[in-house]
Amino acid sequence: MKGLVIDCVNQRLTVAAKNDHIRVLLSVDAGMNQSEKLPGTMAVVLEQAALAPVDLDYTALNRGPGSWTALRLGFVALKALHLAAGVPVYAVPTLLAHSHPFCAWPGAVVPALDAKRGRFYAAVYRRGVECAPPQDATPEEIARILDSGESILTVGPDAELLAERLSDVRTGLDLRVVNSALLAPESLFILAEDMIAAGALPLADWDGPDYIRSSDAEAGN
Repeated sequence: MKGLVIDCVNQRLTVAAKNDHIRVLLSVDAGMNQSEKLPGTMAVVLEQAALAPVDLDYTALNRGPGSWTALRLGFVALKALHLAAGVPVYAVPTLLAHSHPFCAWPGAVVPALDAKRGRFYAAVYRRGVECAPPQDATPEEIARILDSGESILTVGPDAELLAERLSDVRTGLDLRVVNSALLAPESLFILAEDMIAAGALPLADWDGPDYIRSSDAEAGN
C-alpha cells in the first residue's frame, strides 16, 4: 500500500511515506516552527518516495496524547490533504504506536511523553495488551501500577526522563530505556493498515485529537 504518516506530538516533527516496499522518513527538530516546516517536509518526503497525494491509499497520524498545538497541526494538515485529494485519514493512539514495536517484551512496556508540570502521558502494555490506559500522571502514580518483579521497558520520546523519575520515587524497579521516536512512524503504517483491513472507518470531518489533558491545562505548561 501507499501511505503517508505524520508523527508530531512534541517539538520533533517526523514525516514518513510508504510506496509499497519503499520507505522515506524525514525527522526534524521543528521547535516552535512546526506550522512552517510541516508542509515542506511532507512535500519532500512524498517527492523522494515518488508519490503524489492522489497516489496515496491512506494517511495516518497520532490521535494523542501529546502537545495540544502539535496534535492539532497534524490533524489540520492531513484533513486538508483529504479535502484536496480524497485520501482517508486514520488516527492511532500515540502511546500504542510507541509501544507496538515491543509487544514481545516479556514484562511491562511503558510509553511516555513529558506532559510538563512534573507529569507524564503514559500507559502500560504487557505482551501488546493495554493493562493501564493512557493517562496524565505523576511518576508516583505510574510507579504504583508497576510490578517490581517484572522487567520494565520505558519507551517513547521521553523514556529516559520517565525512567529517571521512576527511579527517584521507587527503588527496586528493573528499568530499561529505549527512545522509540524513529520507530513510531513504522508502527503508524502497520496499525493504520490493520485498521483498514478490519474495516475501521477513517476520521470524520468533526473528529479531533484525544488530548487527555484539557487545552486550558496545556496552555499552562
